[in-house]
Amino acid sequence: PPTHLRLSRHVAVNKLLDGAADTLARPSLRSIYVQVAEKKESFLVERLGALGMVATGREAARKGVHLVFTRGSR
Repeated sequence: PPTHLRLSRHVAVNKLLDGAADTLARPSLRSIYVQVAEKKESFLVERLGALGMVATGREAARKGVHLVFTRGSR
């Protein structure tokens, strides 16, 4: 099973989260790096937070934000 994921801003985040729910909930998944439009940031933080992932990094980018989530750490 994967331990790290990278998601591009070109991916439909809502659909990906729905389709990958089992993978995202696995304890073996330690981190996720996401490029996303800034308007979707709070949705993503809430959705991944419900799966035990915590936003531990954020960097503003030209076309959105880059976020790093890790499992259960701050």
